Amino acid sequence: MALEELTMYESAAVAATNVENAGLAVTSMRDFYNSRGVGDSAVIQRALADAFEGQKNGAKGISHPGVVKDIGIYSGKYEAAFVDTKISDIIGYLSDGYNMPEKAKLSLESFGDKTFRGLSEEVKANGISEDSKKEIRRAIATIELLKNRKMQAGTLGVVNKNTTQNLEALYTEEA
Repeated sequence: MALEELTMYESAAVAATNVENAGLAVTSMRDFYNSRGVGDSAVIQRALADAFEGQKNGAKGISHPGVVKDIGIYSGKYEAAFVDTKISDIIGYLSDGYNMPEKAKLSLESFGDKTFRGLSEEVKANGISEDSKKEIRRAIATIELLKNRKMQAGTLGVVNKNTTQNLEALYTEEA
């Protein structure tokens, strides 16, 4: 279930990484709400409009407390799912759209049945060789780099979506 939760909550995690930019965060949350089937709700639409409106009035980031709360809740669910997903599943999820170097992929595959949480705990355990700890640290660093890339790729997707919408609006308005 953890892998499905990653994809389910990814838009909220992207919003959390962009919370200071209301335009990106609102678009990410709109995508999240739409994926949950509630994006057409008048309450959701108003909350998103209010969240974005604050930035127009000089506020930094999202100004609607309900949207901010949802970002915290659902990005938290993303993080919880992330640490409990098997490394074998994380590899495919994080490398989607990215050609990971073979050495990095092989290193992660050797930890396939473990979770990120398990690796984080194992590296702190006594009785493990320094070489093993070095490999675990390298796997953790690889996963963190790939996770950051995934969030940046999600942000770029939102930027592209916003740009397209703005360009379409620009050319549909009467001159």
